[in-house]
Amino acid sequence: MLKRELTKKSWKLYIEQNETVVDKGFSPDKIVDFSGKECYDAELPSCLEKILFENGAIEDPCYSDNVYSLRKYESYHQWYFTTFDSDFGEADIIFDGVDTVADIIVNGKPVGRCENMFISHTFALSGLKKKGNELIVHIYPACIAAREAYIPAMSYAMAYEYPSLTMRKSASSFGWDILPRFVCGGITREVTLVKHIDEKFNEVYLYTAKCSEEAARLNLYYNFTAKNDDIRDYKIVAEGQCGDSRFIIEKTPWFTQETTFVNIEKPKLWFPHGYGKQNLYAVSVKLFKNGKAIDERRFDLGIRTVDLQRTSLAANGKFEFHVNGKKIFILGTNWVPTDALRKEERERTQKGLEYVTDVGCNCIRVWGGGVYERDSFYEYCDKNGILVWQDFMMGCAIYPETEAFEKRITQEVAFIVKRLRQHASLILWAGDNEGDICHKWNEIINRLPVDYSVTRETVAKELRQHDLLRPYLPSSPYVDDVAAKADKCELSENHLWGPRDYFKGDFYKNTTVEFASEIGYHGYPSPRSAKRFLKNPERLFADNGRPTTEYLAHGTSPGGYEADNPFEYRTRLFFNQVRTLFKEMPEGLNNFAMASQISQAEALKYFIERFRIQRNNKGGIIWWNLLDGWPQISDGIVDYYFDKKLAYRYVKRSQTPVCILGDESNGKLNVFVVNDEDKENTVEFTVTDIYENKVILTCVATIRAFYSEQVAEIELEKEEKKFYLIEWTHDGKKYSNHFHTGIIDISFEKYLQALEKCGYNQFEGF
Repeated sequence: MLKRELTKKSWKLYIEQNETVVDKGFSPDKIVDFSGKECYDAELPSCLEKILFENGAIEDPCYSDNVYSLRKYESYHQWYFTTFDSDFGEADIIFDGVDTVADIIVNGKPVGRCENMFISHTFALSGLKKKGNELIVHIYPACIAAREAYIPAMSYAMAYEYPSLTMRKSASSFGWDILPRFVCGGITREVTLVKHIDEKFNEVYLYTAKCSEEAARLNLYYNFTAKNDDIRDYKIVAEGQCGDSRFIIEKTPWFTQETTFVNIEKPKLWFPHGYGKQNLYAVSVKLFKNGKAIDERRFDLGIRTVDLQRTSLAANGKFEFHVNGKKIFILGTNWVPTDALRKEERERTQKGLEYVTDVGCNCIRVWGGGVYERDSFYEYCDKNGILVWQDFMMGCAIYPETEAFEKRITQEVAFIVKRLRQHASLILWAGDNEGDICHKWNEIINRLPVDYSVTRETVAKELRQHDLLRPYLPSSPYVDDVAAKADKCELSENHLWGPRDYFKGDFYKNTTVEFASEIGYHGYPSPRSAKRFLKNPERLFADNGRPTTEYLAHGTSPGGYEADNPFEYRTRLFFNQVRTLFKEMPEGLNNFAMASQISQAEALKYFIERFRIQRNNKGGIIWWNLLDGWPQISDGIVDYYFDKKLAYRYVKRSQTPVCILGDESNGKLNVFVVNDEDKENTVEFTVTDIYENKVILTCVATIRAFYSEQVAEIELEKEEKKFYLIEWTHDGKKYSNHFHTGIIDISFEKYLQALEKCGYNQFEGF
């Protein structure tokens, strides 16, 4: 056996406060050093907070305001230890995720150090025993380890995030508005032992240099280790097949690092979902020596090109993706870590991806405050035609332009790009999340992001070396030279949060942006879910008018009632959103939760449909967000316990490939047909006034491929508030959508009755 996963073994954990470790000089290097000490069972992957809970040492960190009691553990060291057998004396031990600063000790000897939770670490081991090797992983307290690096005065982060400026650790783990403050870390992904091979591939990258339906050129880059001085006895053979299309490359190398190519006639191209087939070539690249295969890489290849056509500003502008020369209108969702406690990350991610497909998205934006996803995430996207917008893991901060930080980010970017660049689904690298716009957050008048070296130089340089095939945005949203000098700076691509008041208010209605890469609206989770993580879900506000501590904790507010709390407003925000929509505030938890979910569902529906109606000259929308990573009140449309909010079904209907949408203006309901299919479609539809139970329009419309067109209009009564059901049949299946006119200060009871009549009362967990 050439590979053994060590994560599944029986592990133990010992923890100790930093002051005690320093005072006593405690530095164990053998398992016997933990004899007599209180140790915990540790099922990995996981984090300290989860392990302590599973061992009964703390209360559930996800319940009520218990998260606030975990602060003391941020100064604890962690030692994870186990024993393992080995079928070979020399091996490589691979850590796919250690959070964050750690020493690795094998059989009493230090073998390496980890300082970045985002990359894998590989350490060579020798002299292994067949039975009973000892492995110790010593994880240092992150906030204390972070003190060793310098933060210049002009760097900036949100109140609780400053340690993330010096460490390559997920920014959101220090506390965010959508994730809790779980700082302690742990062994968060797999640990694997593999046989050490002296002669092997270091890198293999097969990519599309250019392509059309008639022909494609593929370039193969390889980098291998050879022991012989003379390499004429080595050979590279690459083969790929997709259906009846096949290619082969055979090359006797001139050097150990070089690029060769192959031309393919009539290639089977890869397209995103809805725009063509997800053709994938099964590829094998083998390294031969003296006619014997000594190493092999297997992967899928999607032959495609991607281009981003953008202007700096929204006015008469553009921001749109083209795959194989075809414009792709983006219907996407933002993606955050699916499990803040890390133990169930794999299973939760798979379920979340299935929701992405079901709800009709063709794109995922992997948000820069979280984590890079596992290989299986990108493989799913390749196979299912889900485009991936990939942020590098920097968020809402101005990171130090120091030599130490730039060295770390250089190493990380190179590693991540090499790991992910083979995936056809990945169409964009973004340097960070909201780094450019946060240059103004602490009101330094003359600070602009245009000279910021981390994203403009350091990251860009690594991409020039390792992947030029995808567009690169230094930040999202991106403030380039033109935008920085503009008097009125509405960017072509932007995050549309604004006041988060009435979802049809001027901020949302009048925006001119070409592409919304973040936009969302709060929705209360199901009462069934709320009762699982709140003691008193009925009580949102304390006697002083501020949110209760448990609502603050799940708001999310990392510091509770601390004076510099940046997120306390969120509880009042989602309360006010309900009060804005309905004439009378619904009473009781169930009614309030329904009202909040209606508010969110109508808002997301409006945002998505607003962009779809304008698909002829807009690039798309990536709404926030799909699945919660811990129990909370959030913009997610599926809560932590997998209860779908009402918005899930609304979004799914609004993202139907051939869809009939409404837009209210100038006293009329304008009816549009949007066709996201690659063929002309004719649809017959009816519009019914549900409150009056009367069909008011029957219409037949023909719409060309990939197009939006107004096909009818309905005169509205003055200040009317009506619920219209739109029904149609397409390719033998029945579809429906709805539009509510004058949707502000409406009746909660009448709205629920309309949902009942339409079969839309699809509330879960009530």
